[in-house]
Amino acid sequence: MVKISFLMAAHNEEKIIINALENLSHLPCDSYEVILGLDGCSDRTLEIVQSYKKKQPKIFHYYELNERKGKPAVINKIFPHAKGDIIILHDADWIFRVRSKESMDEFLSWFNDPQLGGVVESYPIEWNTRLLQETKDWAYLASAYGTYHWLTFMKKKFSITKDGIRYVDPASKNLPFLCNVFRRELYAFNETLADDFERSLDILQRGYDLRILDYPKQPRMIAGYTYQTFKDLTKQKTRTARAREQVFAKYDLHVTFFNFYLPLLLYASFSSLKSLRLRNIIATHLWITFTLYGATKQLFTFEKKDTKESWLLRAQRQ
Repeated sequence: MVKISFLMAAHNEEKIIINALENLSHLPCDSYEVILGLDGCSDRTLEIVQSYKKKQPKIFHYYELNERKGKPAVINKIFPHAKGDIIILHDADWIFRVRSKESMDEFLSWFNDPQLGGVVESYPIEWNTRLLQETKDWAYLASAYGTYHWLTFMKKKFSITKDGIRYVDPASKNLPFLCNVFRRELYAFNETLADDFERSLDILQRGYDLRILDYPKQPRMIAGYTYQTFKDLTKQKTRTARAREQVFAKYDLHVTFFNFYLPLLLYASFSSLKSLRLRNIIATHLWITFTLYGATKQLFTFEKKDTKESWLLRAQRQ
């Protein structure tokens, strides 16, 4: 029987973490555990986690830390306690949505292929078709639509199909996908802001396949929040720009504005215009604006900050 270990870093998440924990307490899965690293929490996060530990002691486990160096440092500390065959990294403001036990069993069966190293997402965390129609939060819409076009661009340009299944093209190592689901033995300590980018490159370089989670109804992470602020979007895009720079430097990748950002942003712009949907067009161009702003800000004012300092730009979800 395949066992899953969910690893979660948490710092002062009392307003949002209960959504993630409540969902994880009822997963249609035969064997799994949830391991949390509580990173210097000063609010009610510990109390909330303890309540779930008390109710389901075989599932929930936690460790009190005081890293304050960001998510990768916390995950590195709690990983040795994981007993699962498959690792799933789970942010405190996400929800791992599983529609049925059958879909979960199918998802895990993918790892029967010994060549498969991990699974990458191709839909935004914020991709919720009902909410996209109802919400009036333009920062949330910008994240959803902009990231959707980015991931679609990546799929079109840097994926291959084998036996009807889509995988990351091994030749696309200069443009990383995000990987948070992978075999335990492929875990590597990550120190950059972009641990998910880093992980996908590392798994590919080890010669394993990365399968693309290609349909929104398959088991995947969705947002545990329903709105976002433009302040958080600004911080997110600045940090993301820095994260990419760290990964590109670590792997000596020759990625520039002209061979990465410009084609991506042009694709997002034209794709949104082709949709003929005003929400899509406005939200996507907001995302483009904030992406350019974040990249520019990182270039001129943010270069000397390390991972620990940069992680302070994390969004505060509610």
